[in-house]
Amino acid sequence: MKINKEVQKVLNVIGDPLPTCSLKNLKLNSITFNKKANIIIANPLEKDLMEFIDIDNAEWTFWNYHNWYWQQYESLPYIQIKSAIVSDQATLGADGIGRIKYNGDNYIDPIHIGGLLVGQNVHIGPQSVVHRGVLDDTIIGDNVIIGSLNNIGHNAIIGDRTIITSNVAIGGSAKIDADCYIGMGAVIRDNITICNNAYIGMGSVVTKDITKPGKWFGNPAIYGGKYE
Repeated sequence: MKINKEVQKVLNVIGDPLPTCSLKNLKLNSITFNKKANIIIANPLEKDLMEFIDIDNAEWTFWNYHNWYWQQYESLPYIQIKSAIVSDQATLGADGIGRIKYNGDNYIDPIHIGGLLVGQNVHIGPQSVVHRGVLDDTIIGDNVIIGSLNNIGHNAIIGDRTIITSNVAIGGSAKIDADCYIGMGAVIRDNITICNNAYIGMGSVVTKDITKPGKWFGNPAIYGGKYE
């Protein structure tokens, strides 16, 4: 991938290329971005070397740089499984969908460099897909059951002992805490959190964070009582 003007803006500041990381999990000798503040941050863990790159569109520039950097390396999906029963029809570690658009018809599909971490005593059923992360890892906790025909997006975190039945769609970067039950055909939007001990009813659509344990039903899902 050639050096375009976005990549050059970053290199003009940092000099030697640095690998990318997420704002949540900062790493030494790396580069990340803050979407809300619209800045790129180089060497975020090194006060003496930290640099802020203030540009018109930090997200677009960051992902252009990210793809330029990682296309020079082979980013194979890494999958770490402590112990699991996985159907031979399941797919683990596939790239997810994360298209970044800018100024009309311009778009970029970020290269996935994250992995997939699976805990102990996990069951993953046929034709379920668990995507690896973009910058961070997708994480499946201990004693999780994932039935058939489910889709778990990149960077998702599934807490211990949670049950995901079938035909469930979980968006990227969603976090489902421990001891939850996700009913058939439920949809969990991306970038939201579901607290411990939540029961998501069949066909329900979760569009906002759930912070109260209990039963949640409907589209959009609303509280429906205690979950025992």
